[in-house]
Amino acid sequence: MDKVRDLHERGVRVRQGDFDDSGSLLHAFEDASQVLMISSHSLGEAAVRQHQTAIDAAKKAGVRRLLYTS
Repeated sequence: MDKVRDLHERGVRVRQGDFDDSGSLLHAFEDASQVLMISSHSLGEAAVRQHQTAIDAAKKAGVRRLLYTS
């Protein structure tokens, strides 16, 4: 929680979503202009499906910039 608090103090809104729940991702991305997506722990086709779900939710939420890290 210290990392979250540090980011919050820097003006970053930290939200959590579930790669397997597009509704939670849409809610997490709401009103965000930029999103840092951290890869899931899944591998292969499951990871591709989860990441595509996140990309689709970001588009639907109107996110202008999606950054990805693994």
